[in-house]
Amino acid sequence: MRRARPSSATAGRGDAPAPRSVRRLVWLGVALAALAGIVVAVVLATRRRGPARELTTLPGAVTRLAFAPDSRLLAAATWHDGSVRLLDPTSGDVVRTLAARPDVHALAFSRDGRYLAAVDDTTPVSVWETASGASVAVPALGKVVGTAAAFAPDADELALGLADGQLVFLDVATGTVRRSARHDTLVRAVAYAPSGLFASGDDRGTVTLWEREPETQRARFAPRLGGVRALAFSPDGAALVVTGDGPMVRVFDTATGAARHTLSGHVDRVEAVGFARGGGTLASASVDGTVRLWDPATGRATVVLAPGTAPLYSLAYAPSGVLLAAGDGSGRIYTWKLDPGR
Repeated sequence: MRRARPSSATAGRGDAPAPRSVRRLVWLGVALAALAGIVVAVVLATRRRGPARELTTLPGAVTRLAFAPDSRLLAAATWHDGSVRLLDPTSGDVVRTLAARPDVHALAFSRDGRYLAAVDDTTPVSVWETASGASVAVPALGKVVGTAAAFAPDADELALGLADGQLVFLDVATGTVRRSARHDTLVRAVAYAPSGLFASGDDRGTVTLWEREPETQRARFAPRLGGVRALAFSPDGAALVVTGDGPMVRVFDTATGAARHTLSGHVDRVEAVGFARGGGTLASASVDGTVRLWDPATGRATVVLAPGTAPLYSLAYAPSGVLLAAGDGSGRIYTWKLDPGR
């Protein structure tokens, strides 16, 4: 009677070794398991970094955030009641509530923090004095609504993107129009560089780089991200970051217009981007509920911040370099302390 072969669990020391192909498969499995463990450990460690502080909760989704130049005020726009509030970024207390504006598309402080501008679905632009909350007179621009806004870093010049494709540059101190330009369709985003450049992006996904004086086009390109949602220059003006209707972020060289990096990692639409004061970190906020911090030189994500479960719609770096703020769909504003050197 033939004896049955022992199983691997009961085999003795004298049994023949397993075939070489089997041993290779075993070692491959061990290596893959170890690699997976390392990846999981890195991801978990990354997500744990930078604990968020819940600064305050406002009524409705926080759609836009902006820090004053001295970092002592944080402006927040909410969708539910359409209010624009000035907050103390340390305590979260409301310093002042400005007139309600439905569906604010952009908030911008002037270079000295004297003015705050907002564009929304009812008017081309609203401007207030931050110290008093008083409205500032602006030129009549017709019935067209504003869709984007940014103040120049070296003047009281306010750039407006309008729904009809116009770019209008206002002198807020005198209440006059300085100059204008045009896109072929709705302008979604505008941004100034400290180096004398200006960028605008439209609903069809076209980004235009302009020389400010005089207003001439330097470059025009299509990042292939869908309609442009946000633009941000690096502090040295050498890079321009663009987001669109999807989860990707792209970094472009402003001298050549060539793409440097495509940043992948978010799984849903990216709503806001911004550079830290030193330019060594780029942040992006997404409706996937995360803020990702990137190394703009390599295009690699360094930290993933997941403060809650609601989608994130807004993001702002404090010019002081010590705070990052993000606002979500449930009205919460979160802040993180940062290394000011980055």
